[in-house]
Parts: sequence; structure tokens; C-alpha cells
Amino acid sequence: MAIALARQGVPAAVLDRREGPDRHPRAHVCNPRTLELFRLWGVEERVRAAGLPAAALGSFTWRTAIAGEELGQISYAGHAEEHVSVRANATLCPEVSCAQDVVEAILRERLFELTGNEVRYGAEVEAVSQPRPGEVEVDVAGGKDPIRSRYVIAADGAGSRTRQRLGIGMEGPRELARFVAMHLSVDLSPWVGDRPAVLYWVVNSRVQGVFISMDGHSRYTFHVRADSAGMELEDPSIEECEALVRAAVGSEEVEPEIREVGHWVMSGQVARHYRAGNVFLAGDAAHRFPPTGGFGMNTGVQDAHNLAWKLAAVLDGWAPESLLESYEAERKPVAELFCRRSVDNFLRLERIASWSPDPAPVLARLEAGGSVAVAERRRFREEIEHQRDHFDKLALELGFAYPRGALVPEGDEPIEQPDGRHPYRPEAHPGARAPLARLTRPGGGEAWTTDLFETGFVLLADADQGWAEATGAVASRGVPIGCLEIGRDLFDEDGEWARTYGVRAGGAVLVRPDGHVALRCSERPTNPTATLLEAFEQIRGGASTN
Repeated sequence: MAIALARQGVPAAVLDRREGPDRHPRAHVCNPRTLELFRLWGVEERVRAAGLPAAALGSFTWRTAIAGEELGQISYAGHAEEHVSVRANATLCPEVSCAQDVVEAILRERLFELTGNEVRYGAEVEAVSQPRPGEVEVDVAGGKDPIRSRYVIAADGAGSRTRQRLGIGMEGPRELARFVAMHLSVDLSPWVGDRPAVLYWVVNSRVQGVFISMDGHSRYTFHVRADSAGMELEDPSIEECEALVRAAVGSEEVEPEIREVGHWVMSGQVARHYRAGNVFLAGDAAHRFPPTGGFGMNTGVQDAHNLAWKLAAVLDGWAPESLLESYEAERKPVAELFCRRSVDNFLRLERIASWSPDPAPVLARLEAGGSVAVAERRRFREEIEHQRDHFDKLALELGFAYPRGALVPEGDEPIEQPDGRHPYRPEAHPGARAPLARLTRPGGGEAWTTDLFETGFVLLADADQGWAEATGAVASRGVPIGCLEIGRDLFDEDGEWARTYGVRAGGAVLVRPDGHVALRCSERPTNPTATLLEAFEQIRGGASTN
């Protein structure tokens, strides 16, 4: 959030109640949309370099034990050409698996490079109050005077104390399951060295869980369902954890180093509101998803990107406070979409004893021998195939759209969100992420659309159609906006941009600082200046004018 604000010229202080950086890896998926933002912020290559080796990406395997029989696998490495080409044509930034603590360290470094500011650790917020309109006071433990600010973004996690103090409730199941999470070092290379993967699911009568590779070598987290039948894991000792790891590996010789043991509750909840006055919720404070889908951290990063330019617009004076209403109007439906999908993914996993509340019947058939075991293995492989869209989720990651908000809708029909079970299709209707398209520069060289949008509005339009003058009229009102004319500033040599964006001769597309389409004119209107000025009145009003 602080980086996104800094890119908009807005200073921010970052307070963290912990005494220092969290060393637990936690999340690990950086999806293509998040990486597109990281690319704009100058950290994508750092994150990619610190992530898993390419050979491990896109591979997920189920085994009776790490040293045991493989029950099934989903792999996108070297997969069908169609799968590869769809992703290559959709984004410059394919998914990366990089441990969250490593990602956070890179972001802290970048924040310091941009602003000279560091995270203020040991700053526990005891109260957030709004004594008068337009001002928020933050009381920090041990501080003599409160910190005064125009706005506060509460990104204080799933158990957000700020959210609770504001009285904002959550919607959805609070507890789907309970887990024990182990952060450990263990050498699994004798069994997986030639078949690296991101996730290794283990299913046997002694333990059912998943190893998540955090560095491609020896750093893992191991998650075991604590409320599964026959498991008593409320407070396991280090010795008990080591025994579970050995059972999962299938070797009594392995020597795991248990670094940390913790508990977590799987929830599927979204906050009823994302705002109380001048205090906003972001990240896990606003939504708690099952990890089955890898949407949590990514949704939080994208929350920040959505909110940052709107706060800057209000602070700079060219937009009214009502613009900020669009934050909840846009981001909450997306969180609800991802939450539903994550819960559905988890429920499907339960059917194959990976994280089942009662795995005994499946395990009995798997370990029975003979025709019973053969039939169960066949069913198991079929169920694993049904998990494929759990991991292949590009249509959701890039295809989600805002149904209403700081945009000018096309027609009265509601936007249909992707279901994730069909391939990604690039769309440039208002509310959608402006899709990837290749343009060329006057002196030669490529220009990719997704690299053009961040710190201001960009109007992509046919040259000599009055759009440059229209942009100037909007800019005269203090709006950060520029016009890139196709045929002068950039060239659409093969018509890719026009096809992808659904624009005919004389048309234009207005893209917001967060890379989402605000307005599309498929063809030239009678008066481009009047059209653009009218559109900005609607965009400035946020959700209140939709």
C-alpha cells in the first residue's frame, strides 16, 4: 500500500506491531496480475529470481508418501501448446511461487528506495479514532501523542483489531477447518530431485497433508488438518511433529528441522464493509480465503493498487470524497468471487482424502490391495483431474471485472464474471483489466499496453480524431491524464490492439491508473471533448453515479 501510494506521490507511514519482519513463509503464489504491478514498481525480476526454479512451477503431485507411490499429478510444464500460448498472449508476467516473507523483504527494500522510509516495527496500534471530519488519530503503545492523518488503511491481517474496533462484521463461514502448520527444513531431494513440484500432497493412514516448497531445495511448510478424524493435533510437540513428517516422507531416517509450529483456521469470509469514515480495510483484514487457489495475498496487493490512485485523486483535489466509495463497490465483489472459488476448491479436495474430515474410507480402499485398491486409484486419478482448474485459474486472475464503480458502463446488462472453468478471454469493456496488446514505437521497438498504465489516466485513441484536444480539456481540470495516439505516438501495425480492445476507426479507450478500463468508445463520438468531460464527471463520482 505504501509503495502504491508513493508511486502516486502520497506519503505514508507503515506501522507494524511485531518487533521485526515475520520469518514465516506463509503465502507463496504471486499471480500474473500481481506480477504486472510488481513490474511497474520495479520489483518483478527480484521476486522472480527469488522464487522457485522454473522446473518446479506448474507441477502438483499426490503420493502415498514422498518416498512412496505417486497417485497422480497435475503438471503444466510442457503442457499442451494451447495452454502455453494462451498464457503467453495474456501477460508478460507468468505466475511465480515465492515465499511471502521473501516478497515482503523485497517490497520493504523497494519502499526505502522510493521514499527513504522504513516499516516502523514495534508500533502497536491501540486505538484508531476520528475526532473530527477529515482527520484520523492513531494511538500507538508507548507514544506520547497520537499520529494524525487524513486516512488510515488497516492492513492488519485476518484477525484485524482495527476492523473489530470499528464494529465491521464478516460474512461467510468463520471456520471451515483447523490446521497445524509446520515451517521446517528437510531434504526431500532423494525422492523428488528429478520431479520437482510446488505442492506435494501426502495421503496415507498415518498422516494426510501437503508439503509446500518455498525455495526449491529444503525449505517447506507442511500443513496437516487438525480436526480430521483420528488426529489429535491441538498442541503437538516438536517430537510429534517430527514423527508426522517422517510418516509423510515415508522414511525413519530423515531428520527434519522444525523451525516453527503454528495453528490456523481456514475461513471463507468477506467484510460487510470496506470503509468506516476515513479508515479503509485492505488485504486479509477485508477478506479471509482458504489458500486453495492462491488468491489471498494477490487480492490484498490489488486492493492496495485500486485504492491508492483514488486517495491521491481526493488529496490532489480533482475528485470528491465520493470517489472513495468505489473502492468497496469494486473490490468487494471480486473478493466474494475469489472466496467462493477458494471454498469450492477446498471442498473438492476433501473428496480425495487430501484434507478430508474423515479420510478413513478412502485410505482403507487405497491400502486394501487387489481390485479394490486398483479401482480406488483409478477414482483418485479422476478426482485429481477435477482439481485442474483449482490450479489453472488465469481466467479469474486476469478476467475479473468491476461491475460498477469509477467507470462508465456499457449498456444496462450486468458484467458476467468469469467462472474459472473456461479459458481466459481478453476483454476491454469498462471495469475489466486493460488486456495485453503489442504496439510499436515510432523509432521501432515494442510497447506493451500493460506497461503504459499506472500513475495517471491514459487515453488510447486513433490519431487526428479530436481525442488529443479532449484529453487536454480534462487535463486542464487538474486530472493526471495523457493521450497516446495510435498512428502517431504508437502504431498498431497488425491491428492487434484494435481487435483486442474492440475499437473501430476513430474510437478510443480510457484506462485508469490501476490498469482497468474506465470508458470505451468503440467508434468516434460526435464530440470527443464533450464525451470525455462527461465521462470524467461520472468517474469522479465513483459508485454514487452508477
